[in-house]
Amino acid sequence: MEKIKDEKYLKSIIGRAELSDNLFNKVQNKSSGNDGERYFNAILNCMEHIVYINDFQFTLNNQVQIDMLVIDDRAIYLFEIKNYKGIYYLEDTFFKNNYGNSITSPLIQIERAKNEFHNLCKYLEIDRPIISKLVFTNPYFNFKNPTPYKERIILPSELGIINQLFSNQNPEENIKIKQKLLAERNSFDNQYYKSITLPFKNIKPGIKCPKCNHMFTVKIKHKRQKCTCMYCESIMDKKFVYEYNLKELWYLKQDSFTISEAIWWLGGGTSIYSVRRICESSFKAVGSRYKKYYL
Repeated sequence: MEKIKDEKYLKSIIGRAELSDNLFNKVQNKSSGNDGERYFNAILNCMEHIVYINDFQFTLNNQVQIDMLVIDDRAIYLFEIKNYKGIYYLEDTFFKNNYGNSITSPLIQIERAKNEFHNLCKYLEIDRPIISKLVFTNPYFNFKNPTPYKERIILPSELGIINQLFSNQNPEENIKIKQKLLAERNSFDNQYYKSITLPFKNIKPGIKCPKCNHMFTVKIKHKRQKCTCMYCESIMDKKFVYEYNLKELWYLKQDSFTISEAIWWLGGGTSIYSVRRICESSFKAVGSRYKKYYL
């Protein structure tokens, strides 16, 4: 499965299947990491004329992946983005939390990436200082004690002033550097990326709230265009809720579906006319009139 489809699969499976602790942790880790990178990307998009590359992968002496790379007038910034949650402290080369879990310090990872990137810039004759930063995006993350690496770390509370790092008075030159780097981009995700999938028979049908991801909490009334989630109290268009859940059917089945399957997925009381209208407008139809599939 392609990476972007796998992200949709992981989001769709939440609440619809019983997951082992190991599989649940994999789902959480993938989803959490993606959320952190999307959040940081959104922050950069709020800045005018910023020159950046996300998910920059290259191979020189070794394979290197950099979450986010920003090119400004004075330097090239490398950002390693983490969405960790909880209270952590540093011990030697490990990050440890209050539950006793430990991970190798991401500072080591980004230092290795910085060294390889320096060699790449030398090869491309790019003469800019390289600055590496470790970014934590989850608002529920912090260090138990002051860290000795403060200048290399950006905490969630500091994300609002990140734009003060950059100067972009010479965008044309910065874009030239970006183009040089992109010419060396070489994705190697497929060599290591493993999809997480479950047998479709183990996945629960039913309507999930698009806002809070809770199953069976959306109250839908006949002939009403609006519906309400009784858990998060969100008021949504019924068409939007149906469409959202039918897309989850497609992501999880990983194949086309019929009108009968769509009605089964949404619940037996669903209007066949409403479902058909949504399928015709929001999905691609294949097959004949009496044997039509949607994808």
